[in-house]
Amino acid sequence: MVVLPFMISMWLSNEFGFFFLFVSGLILISCQGSIKTEIPVIALPEEKQAVSFIFEDEFSVDEKQKLEDWITYTSDCAQRTLGEFPFDLYYHFHREDSSDRAVVFGHTARVDSINAAHFYIDPTYSLEDLKADWIAPHEISHLAIPKLGKSSMWFFEGFATYLSREVMIEMEVFTRQEVDSINQSRIVAVKDKFTSSSKLTFVADSLITNHHHYPAVYWIGASYFHTADKLLDAQNKMKLIDILKEFQVCCHEPAMSVLQVVEAFDQIGNTKIFGELYTEYTEVPVYSLLTEYE
Repeated sequence: MVVLPFMISMWLSNEFGFFFLFVSGLILISCQGSIKTEIPVIALPEEKQAVSFIFEDEFSVDEKQKLEDWITYTSDCAQRTLGEFPFDLYYHFHREDSSDRAVVFGHTARVDSINAAHFYIDPTYSLEDLKADWIAPHEISHLAIPKLGKSSMWFFEGFATYLSREVMIEMEVFTRQEVDSINQSRIVAVKDKFTSSSKLTFVADSLITNHHHYPAVYWIGASYFHTADKLLDAQNKMKLIDILKEFQVCCHEPAMSVLQVVEAFDQIGNTKIFGELYTEYTEVPVYSLLTEYE
């Protein structure tokens, strides 16, 4: 094929040129029907999750590095446990000097597709002190499901409370046996706050107004997920953390109701556990919810 243009130009100069050009055209046309052109498939690189660190107060270079190492490790462990979140992450650091603990407070902020977590820390504590604290695993666990309304506080705070301990197993802060013991003992410890015949939402709202009692709401919410995990295991279903990994890929949307989250969990796990348990936790008298915890 490389010499074809030159041959054509030579033949066109004599009486046989037009005949050769015509025959060559027919040959090329017939050959094209049998040639399969393969278009190479170019694999596009996966879009990597971006993580930003925002220092809201003054920190030394060494302090900044320590805080970045801490949150990077915690965030990586969280996403190995709960699945990689389908969005970029923004971590804000606020200084709290002379505190009696390494991590004083934390909260999430999700506005206009920005998914952020804020941490108030005393940077004089060691990296190991920071890793041992539960607040960062708790706040990052919140990001594994969409932001839900205040009426579902027992659900989303219970979610973060239960899953943060799963994250801390990955972080090697706790063993599985230690987490099981923590869950059991902390849920039993709040039973006396849930003895009325009212429904959970009403009781939870009352407890939240009294800041000394809000941990009880977190732990009765954790009991929902702890119970669900036990039921999944008894029925040989997927574990909750495996359902969450699928949830990040297939179903995590910014605007979802608690019922949509529950339905997604059931669909992924091929079960009815989450929906039926949610109905129980929202419809029956609250005193009956923790009868299995002794």
